Amino acid sequence: MIYSSLEKQANAAWKCSWEKFFSYDTHLFYDYLTDNDPAKRYAHLPTPEEIANEIPNRTSWNAGMEDSSINAGIMLEAVINRYQVTHEPEMREAALEIFKGIRTCTHISPVRGFLARSVSPFDGKSFYPESSRDQYTHIVQGLYRFYNSPLCTESERQEIREMLSAFCDFMTETVTPETDYTFATSDGKPACGICKVWNRNAWADARLPMFYAAAWATTGEEKYRQKFEEYANEAVDRTLTMPTITIEGFLQYQIQCSLEVIRDVAVGDEPLRKKCEKAMRMVAELGVFYAWQTRHQEEKTDFSILHTDWREAKDFYGEPPHRIPLFAPEIKRAFEVLRNSFETVIVQFMAPGWQFSDFQKKLMFSRMAEIDFDQCANSGVLYAAAAYWKGRACGAISAEEAEAPL
Repeated sequence: MIYSSLEKQANAAWKCSWEKFFSYDTHLFYDYLTDNDPAKRYAHLPTPEEIANEIPNRTSWNAGMEDSSINAGIMLEAVINRYQVTHEPEMREAALEIFKGIRTCTHISPVRGFLARSVSPFDGKSFYPESSRDQYTHIVQGLYRFYNSPLCTESERQEIREMLSAFCDFMTETVTPETDYTFATSDGKPACGICKVWNRNAWADARLPMFYAAAWATTGEEKYRQKFEEYANEAVDRTLTMPTITIEGFLQYQIQCSLEVIRDVAVGDEPLRKKCEKAMRMVAELGVFYAWQTRHQEEKTDFSILHTDWREAKDFYGEPPHRIPLFAPEIKRAFEVLRNSFETVIVQFMAPGWQFSDFQKKLMFSRMAEIDFDQCANSGVLYAAAAYWKGRACGAISAEEAEAPL
């Protein structure tokens, strides 16, 4: 069903996010649906036996439990933004539900500081041994925002300090010249490039100082300040050399998260803060282009299309142990268009002093107006909910615009 206002459409996206993708058993958001029957919601997810044998791959790419940590960070911030606007008391419980899942992904490995991507809903403990810098980026940003929000209790703040400390101690121990600045896996086997957090490229290198920034800001520990200062200025300088056009929406979002935390923590270092803000506005400009491109080049997209079971894949990318089962183009497109339509909005809302133009509003509002969020079959719907509440929280979308007929 298409609802009559932006707010009602956003509420439909919110409802879909929680009802279709969130498990109250594991407290995690999963990635996609292969069946509309709630009883079969997790049938496609890897079994504990498959996970133990690293099937389909070591990272769970395309297996339906690839990005639960990313989803948790994004939705935790969305809850905080929604509470800022509405002061709904139930947002406290929503934040706690997500925090429980983050707690699981943080502590499930015997390796202190390793962040699991997700956990099996079948046994509540099986996970894949290779994470990624993207998972850490959204979790750190979400925890940092939660720590500084009125929804967080002192007990949870202490837990967050311990989590962020564990992440950074893990990075200090494993991200070295000898490992090519690549953090470790849970099982000690070599990690691939998704775990490299320094000397990677202009869109990845701000992640490492971001982690130290959040740990320093919450714990006050000198060792994290020193590591932050070791990397921060050079990382932001590298970010400012990013190529134009080629940076995808999900990378724009992660860059913006990194820059935002660095900027917030660098109190008293005005040159660094100004560089961060310049880089954030540059990323917002990329968002303007990609928001237009996503609409301009679009074919008819069915956002209700169900994924096929990854076990039935006929095409693959890469080699073991990172061989990825591929989906049909129309399935892949349904997720990417839905996600990219709203990531490009979020990065604009995050940029300091950025003016969200009337044209950009038309792009966002028209996209929101045409999607039947009740029928969305992939977790791109989380980004729609997050974008709306970010826009409301930062004042880019007024209450009048939210309630007006679409």
